[in-house]
Amino acid sequence: MNGRKKMGLLLIVIGIFLILSQLQIIDINLLIRQYWPSLIIIYGIYKFIEYKSINATGMSFLVVGIILQVWHLDLLPGQFKEYIWPTILIVIGISLIFSQNASLTKKNKFREDNFIDYVAILSSLETINAANKFKGGNITCILGSADVDLTNCKIEGSYAEITTTSIMGGIDLKVPKDWKVVVTGVPILGGWDNKTFFSPEQEKTLYVRCFSILGGVEIKN
Repeated sequence: MNGRKKMGLLLIVIGIFLILSQLQIIDINLLIRQYWPSLIIIYGIYKFIEYKSINATGMSFLVVGIILQVWHLDLLPGQFKEYIWPTILIVIGISLIFSQNASLTKKNKFREDNFIDYVAILSSLETINAANKFKGGNITCILGSADVDLTNCKIEGSYAEITTTSIMGGIDLKVPKDWKVVVTGVPILGGWDNKTFFSPEQEKTLYVRCFSILGGVEIKN
């Protein structure tokens, strides 16, 4: 599903909820106050469905969303409530460990990941990927920065797909000149900038789906 269809589906859902609220069938204010963490859970599940596998990015959103939702519904015993935020930090830490997070050290800077799952949370990430059968993946940046160089990659097949999530962070993505780049997504007080070279002779296509909240994505050759 492309970005235009996703936005259309989102507007339809919002419209239905507003109509139900006007008919006093549901209390939309109550739903937002108590069930907003469910949006995080849905996003995590979407990550699993999108790539047909359990990945670190989807798992971290799912677990954090469940913890926050249980907390907001007041289903936790009193003594456990004070451990909510430390638990969330632990979940994020585990996500960083099990994701293909690239560090700034020269030892880990050069990689050959056919499927990427890079995460930068309150940190910076810099990597050069030289995969021969590149398929796409995820780049998540929250309160940090990510510099991902794919200029030495070769796409397996005719296209690859990358999903970027930038929340109060910035992502710089470098791609080969023989790739056509198509960018779609949902910007919320954020955006993206596609500065790549275009030529009718380009045979490979990279689809980049951007989700940005107070963040940005720059794609260039």
